[in-house]
Amino acid sequence: MESKNVFSSGKMNRDADERLIQQGEYRYALNARVLNSATSGVGALENALSNEAVTTSTDLDFGTNPVCLGSVADDSLNKIWWFVRSDEGSYIAEYDIDNNLASFVLHDERAGNANVLNFSKSDYVQADVLYDNDNDIIMLFFTDGINEPRKINVEEAKLLSQGSFLESDITVIKKPPLFPPTLTLSTSGNTQTNNLKEKFITFAYRYEYSGGEYSVLSPFSEVAFQPFDFTFDYSISSNESMLNKHNSAAIEIETGGSDVVKIDLVFKIYGDDTLFLIESFDKSKLGIGNDTNYTVDFDNNKIYKLLDSRELKRYYDNVPLTAKTQAIVDNRIMYGNYTENFDLKDRNGDQIKIDFTTSVTSKESGTPGPAYRSVKTNRDYELGLVYLDDFGRSTTVLTSNTNSVYVDASKSKSENSLQVQINSLPPKFATKYRIFVKQTKQNYYNILPTIFRTDTDTGFVYVLLNATDVNKVKEDDFVIVKADTGGQKTTLVETKVLEVSSKDLNFLEAEDYPGTNDPPIAQPAGVYMKIKPVGFRMNLDDYDVYENNDYDTSANDRNDPLGFYGGLPAKTTGPFYYGTTSSAGNDITVAGTYSGSVYARLTIQIDGTGDGISTFDTFTWAIDYLDDGTTPGVSATGVTITPGVPITLADGITVDWAAATGHDTSDEWNSTLKPANPTYDNDSKAYSVFKGIDEVADEEIRAGTILNFEYDEYNEATQYWTYEFVSSGNYPNLEEWYFKSGAKPIFDAEFSEARVFFERGTYGSRTTSLEQSRANTAPIHLIIKSFGTQNNDFDSRVKVDNRFRITKRASTDELCFETKPVEDTTELYYETPQTYSIVNGYHTGTAASAGQIPQVTQTLTQGSTNLTAVNNVGYVNVTDPVASDDWDNFAALSSDPFSGDAYKLQFTLEPDDYTAFANYTNEQGAPGNGSFGFGQGKTITITQGSATLTVKVWYFQRNDITGGTRVTLFDDDQGLTSMSSTNYVSGSGSFANLGGDFTVVFGDAVDIAQSSTNPATIVLPYFNCYAFGNTVESIRIRDLFNAPVYKLDTKPLTNLQEYKKSFRTTSITWSGIYEQSTQFNALNDFSLADLNYKDLDDEYGNVGRIVPRGSDLIAFQENRVSRILVNKNILFNADGSGNVGASTDILGTVVPYAGEFGVTRHPFSVSLWGGRIYFVDERRGAVCRLSQDGIEQISDFGMVDFFRDNLKGVDPFRVLGGFDPHDREYVVSLQGTYSEWRPDTITCELIYDDDAPPTSTTSTTSTSSTTTSSTTAPPTTSSTTFFF
Repeated sequence: MESKNVFSSGKMNRDADERLIQQGEYRYALNARVLNSATSGVGALENALSNEAVTTSTDLDFGTNPVCLGSVADDSLNKIWWFVRSDEGSYIAEYDIDNNLASFVLHDERAGNANVLNFSKSDYVQADVLYDNDNDIIMLFFTDGINEPRKINVEEAKLLSQGSFLESDITVIKKPPLFPPTLTLSTSGNTQTNNLKEKFITFAYRYEYSGGEYSVLSPFSEVAFQPFDFTFDYSISSNESMLNKHNSAAIEIETGGSDVVKIDLVFKIYGDDTLFLIESFDKSKLGIGNDTNYTVDFDNNKIYKLLDSRELKRYYDNVPLTAKTQAIVDNRIMYGNYTENFDLKDRNGDQIKIDFTTSVTSKESGTPGPAYRSVKTNRDYELGLVYLDDFGRSTTVLTSNTNSVYVDASKSKSENSLQVQINSLPPKFATKYRIFVKQTKQNYYNILPTIFRTDTDTGFVYVLLNATDVNKVKEDDFVIVKADTGGQKTTLVETKVLEVSSKDLNFLEAEDYPGTNDPPIAQPAGVYMKIKPVGFRMNLDDYDVYENNDYDTSANDRNDPLGFYGGLPAKTTGPFYYGTTSSAGNDITVAGTYSGSVYARLTIQIDGTGDGISTFDTFTWAIDYLDDGTTPGVSATGVTITPGVPITLADGITVDWAAATGHDTSDEWNSTLKPANPTYDNDSKAYSVFKGIDEVADEEIRAGTILNFEYDEYNEATQYWTYEFVSSGNYPNLEEWYFKSGAKPIFDAEFSEARVFFERGTYGSRTTSLEQSRANTAPIHLIIKSFGTQNNDFDSRVKVDNRFRITKRASTDELCFETKPVEDTTELYYETPQTYSIVNGYHTGTAASAGQIPQVTQTLTQGSTNLTAVNNVGYVNVTDPVASDDWDNFAALSSDPFSGDAYKLQFTLEPDDYTAFANYTNEQGAPGNGSFGFGQGKTITITQGSATLTVKVWYFQRNDITGGTRVTLFDDDQGLTSMSSTNYVSGSGSFANLGGDFTVVFGDAVDIAQSSTNPATIVLPYFNCYAFGNTVESIRIRDLFNAPVYKLDTKPLTNLQEYKKSFRTTSITWSGIYEQSTQFNALNDFSLADLNYKDLDDEYGNVGRIVPRGSDLIAFQENRVSRILVNKNILFNADGSGNVGASTDILGTVVPYAGEFGVTRHPFSVSLWGGRIYFVDERRGAVCRLSQDGIEQISDFGMVDFFRDNLKGVDPFRVLGGFDPHDREYVVSLQGTYSEWRPDTITCELIYDDDAPPTSTTSTTSTSSTTTSSTTAPPTTSSTTFFF
């Protein structure tokens, strides 16, 4: 039976029986279209035209079996880009419609994993174009769900070296600098100008890429701050050592690859989140090379631009690892259904259980005073590991059960470091790792009092608070006792502040004390902190007090106070070194005979440093005559050091140096020049001698020492002066204290400088007269010449009385209280200033510095005789074991110079260990039996059970014996006072049996790389205080109230439990914005701190496709379609209605469309045209259209049953959709199935162009069944295509 139907337009109806087909409908139309066409009128029935190939293999050779994976077009540019995978490689091609020209943008034919584009024939590519017409920049974004999201600048990509470009050339994410800047601090130029003086500054940098993207900041550097040696002004409670001794920092940074065009160098001040841009360095203009290092000098002498502080929280760009869909909305790139984070599996594929242990290493600080970095005591620390890929994407902070450590109070005088032993392997993805620290106790204050008084009736102690110390504590606070009058407290001791109040003069004395109108000061007036000592002592008996009274008159009725016999030779004291390079830079010799006639002061300072090749260190010198300005001083600057060639200064004084380099501009030397045979006016002047401590040649004036002076001149002239000084630092003797501590200006305000001088001498047989001597072995005295003068009149004689008292603690520790720290309850960890590499699947550390030797541990077995201690009384007759001339004398001796004359310790090392020992201690001379070495202050630790003996070595002797090398350590006058088997303790415990099991440890605490048999050992560069070896641990400028504080607050991260790779199938994330008017490009900026993601309801399945529509984003889930407002939110009213308002949220309110329609497993069926979006819903067997009035099932018009039946068998991702704007048709192709069809009476001949065979998407009219391979989609065995 033949059925005929006449129509001028029509539709296919597969739902109705063919006998019920209405006028204008048809059942089948294979390659037939009833529509308007370019060649026929309305109602014409014609064949659907096939595709025409506009390019051939001679234009673009894609190799064998090419498959088109996706395409994107830009109508404004009239260009098409498409993505191809063949057996040979991966390709991105461009077709210029206007010029009928096809070309490659990128092609990559490298084999296997080397193929960077790495397209797969089974995975489609979704692409979007962002065209900046202001600057004519075409950016192509594409993703395929298996590779990193990619982005290229089309024109720049064409210039890349095809087949050798890198992954980083095409990824959306941009590599940041992974290592922090390295700093070299120095003092240069005008040392009076120091803009780093009161600041804790740290540096970081970032890259600007050729596309205008900015990377995240590098890790921050160590702080650019180094304190002075301990100096404390007790009168105002100011720690003058807590100032930056350097005024300049050389900052070394890595320059990045060829795609990095600029480098932004920034800094921040600890405690403040403000970021300052030092400068943006243009590599091309400055001639800065690629992948090298570049150094910038910084002295903080400019006004700097600000950088957004959000960069501190942008720890890494969380660009997805893969993404199934993308869209460009509001000039942002958005990704949906993406993966983030990493699996924690090692190189063997095994799940990693993070395993590391944390410990503290402590090194003896040596002599109190020099500043060093340390980890604060009385604190808990938690550490965590963070792993990174090459793009800086990192894990959360990963912890173990043994990640915490407590640094106890006994280590407040040690140089403490945190150490991590990493036992587990790193994850396979990681190429770098960092170590983070969490510290829950932060801000605190130091209080260093000098005056306290005890109420003998109650036992309460009143501590005088100076200056701003009164603001540091209040009543009912608890303070920590770091050191009492007896010295360091090795356990945590706290005491309650019972009262803080002002007290009157002599407030503890009786009302009639002492019964006169001018009572002596028992308790000075001031603000006192009242405490009750329990578990610690505040006792004046712990102080050494030296007191002396003196009287002199200008008359001849008593012995001359300055008598001497035989004349005095000229004398040059010192030189005394004040600097930072310790023994390394203290290599000066001042010689010659001073020819001047008045007392003078010589100062030598380094004023320039050289490289030791073409330039050398220079110095300045000055001689100031102490005669009230009568004699002009002499000086010179910029004098070049020439070792071995004495340089003449003035007045017969010369200076020589051992080395031409190695000094620092903070190095200074001082000497006092004393004339020969000085004359005194004994008959007309009185001389008040403030006598030095008897029998002590050079009594050190330590920090905290109290010096009381009282000068009382009367009769002929009247002058009374009294003053109490508290020494702000350590000085070798009274004379150096006077010149260097700041005391001299105070004396000058009362006495002319020519009246004050220093001489040595003793009170011998003439007990009332000072017998002067220029010998260094005699005590030193401060002498003040009287103001008045006797004029040969007995009644006009000059009389002077004085009283002098020195009070100092027997302990070298500061009397120190510390306020309880502020608790930080946040769960934030902060990065330490180092990034470590992972090599061949193992953790590595930083390389040892020059001269560092990894620690060696050797056990000396029970019953052996290779460890002995010899306790001999006496000191070796070497005045300064560090001085080079003493070393020469020592090394020249042929036998043991210390035999019976000093303390020594002997042990035997195996040959390999001795080699390390010799390197560690810098052995002098040719190695061999009986040779001598020079320890340079290195420490050797001996342990036996819980006992620890630390020896600071200055010399050692080597003797080769059978089976090893015997080492004899000598420590002369560096603090080793006894080494008997019962009473020597330096650490803990005691050594009861020297023949027992011992362990010898020497070497430096350096990083040790992980191996297949050993864990990694990492010593952190982290520190959080500056210490001085006297229990004081400082974090503030000058330790003043509310002063700037050093506190680790750079880049924070948290610890998230159950960290693993995350498949965020129902989430959308977005970048920063692209602003074409300024070319501001933040399309790589994916900061989690901005909460740059939106989670959709996972009840409705995965996000299959996101599509921009107007100013909003349409999200297609498997079973829901939603409109997401961009930069807007809906504000709902009480009645349920809502108003749209502007919002700072990038993605705002989610508004689902009615009906549970979605794209199920076929996101590539989505097609947008003219504000309408077409898609296929497999689960509901429908073809849908989304328009202004919602979702409509367009397959309801005669195709319901057909699509319900035929969509069931289609493979996932194999329903393709597109819109033909010419014929205004939505074209959908079902791949991987056969449609049910049979011949109809309406048949048309299928006509092909021989040069243009049909394809699966355009070779049919209304229904087609073909077996040809698609050039726009992966091949399948069959496909069926429909037009709507």
